[in-house]
Amino acid sequence: MTGLQLHTRNARLNITERQPLRLTGAAGTRLRAVEGVLWVTIDHDPRDQVLMPGDSLAIESSKPVLVTALGGVATLALCAPAQAPANARHWWTRQTEAIAHAA
Repeated sequence: MTGLQLHTRNARLNITERQPLRLTGAAGTRLRAVEGVLWVTIDHDPRDQVLMPGDSLAIESSKPVLVTALGGVATLALCAPAQAPANARHWWTRQTEAIAHAA
């Protein structure tokens, strides 16, 4: 897998159908759809979530999370909880492996 890794408490990212975002170590992170529609899948959880603009979702699981845009481009805001220690690690990885296989 190649891609971008961010270590930050807050981020705003554009997501596309062809370039999903994989979140690891995201327990306690809040996802918010700023623009567009987002599809959120947590590994081994049969309940997928669809976030419309303004909707948010708190990630409670420590399992990897995949976020994909539905119908084009969407903007995702990520926010680590205020009560997390300053040295808490939140890793967000932009998936590019799927794009390489689709091309």
